[in-house]
Amino acid sequence: MKRIGIAVLVSIFLASNLFAMSGVKRLKDRVVSSFKSEVKSEVDSKKKNLMKEFDEVRKTANTVTEMWEAYNQAKLDLQKARDNKADITEIVAHLLVISEWAKLLDRNDILSWQYNNIGWEFIKKFNEVTADGTKKVDKAKQYLTEGKRYLEIAKKLEEKLETGKDRKEAIDRNLKYIIAKELLFK
Repeated sequence: MKRIGIAVLVSIFLASNLFAMSGVKRLKDRVVSSFKSEVKSEVDSKKKNLMKEFDEVRKTANTVTEMWEAYNQAKLDLQKARDNKADITEIVAHLLVISEWAKLLDRNDILSWQYNNIGWEFIKKFNEVTADGTKKVDKAKQYLTEGKRYLEIAKKLEEKLETGKDRKEAIDRNLKYIIAKELLFK
């Protein structure tokens, strides 16, 4: 469905000579980027369900201590999901809930690390789908795109922090890895 829509748009613009070839490529890129990736939709759906639970707990967590307890419980829930071999969308949704607790606790260092962890999960999934030597291009690109998005947020957060050289290096290393892999798909 997506490819048909893109093809129709590109054909219309080519036929009417409204744009040069480079203009058509830019238009196609904009149309492609306007579609939500399948991975992002799945993560958003699982996050929505977990956020309902988060909202309920947040209403009762009135002290910093209670928020830390809820944060630690969210980390335990993540570990349970990993132990149960949850898919990437569930893992990422749990990491996003942990990120929400980090925001409430005003801990940008933890927040940036959780976004790095999300980026790392997408890197692992990218490596998994490309491990057999075949390039499952569409899915692999989605994992790179989503991972890069979270790593860029993590990097921006880190730029505002005065400490965390090791975190910054890990985030940069993961971001460089994704950028290098993206070059394979251009």
